[in-house]
Amino acid sequence: MTIQTIDDTASVNLKIAHIGNVISADDVTIDQDPIAGTSINNILQGSRSQYYESDTDDHIYNLTFDACDSFAGDFVYIANYKTVIDRFDVASTDVRVRADNSTAYSNTLLNVNVGYANLQGPRGEDYYSEITNSTGYTHWEIRIQDSMVHAVKLRIAKAFVCKLFDFGRDPEYSLPMQQGGAMKFQRHTAKRYFFTWRGVSNDKIDTFNALIMPYTIQTGLVFYDPADAVLGGDRVLFARVVDYGHQALSSNSNTVTMTVEEVV
Repeated sequence: MTIQTIDDTASVNLKIAHIGNVISADDVTIDQDPIAGTSINNILQGSRSQYYESDTDDHIYNLTFDACDSFAGDFVYIANYKTVIDRFDVASTDVRVRADNSTAYSNTLLNVNVGYANLQGPRGEDYYSEITNSTGYTHWEIRIQDSMVHAVKLRIAKAFVCKLFDFGRDPEYSLPMQQGGAMKFQRHTAKRYFFTWRGVSNDKIDTFNALIMPYTIQTGLVFYDPADAVLGGDRVLFARVVDYGHQALSSNSNTVTMTVEEVV
């Protein structure tokens, strides 16, 4: 029998960002308490319709994830950032990411101005950015700021720093399908995708099963398409895994199948 050699290089057109690292934090905080009916836990868990909203007006908000399992975060994602810009009623706002192994947050990894033109995802509502970083940190901070000092109540659906993962192969994929009509708890109809990765190494399977799959029901995943080749022009998609399986074809060659559905 011929054993297939695995070219375990990074996928060029689909990556998966997961929050398993930040959800391990002993303490997740934000400057202002949430209004009744919302929770800071909604920043990490549930659908995009679940959110945090501050009970006090401010123009600077610091979201911190402290005492995490150390990880080299290289991606930041904020769902429905359009609402943030709308509420501040300005053309753009500032997003900063800092990290450290203490609450000093002395390492600035990202400091950018974000306007409507920077938003991606279905309906152009989400903000994301890759971060150049290869160092593991245990304390992370995301700052959202209006430099024009317009104080408002912040409302965000999801916000976290992630570590990008890929299967080392580009997937076979379907064109997006609209999954039924919008239900009462959905803002829009959901897109559904079907992916198949072939020739995936055992190490990649083990990493995905151990570090990512346990959180898919609780939090969902962010699928990131840097080459704009797979997600129909959306670039980034917050989704849940509807179906997942893998089949071992040889000693180090696996086929992975996955059905994912947009979390609206």
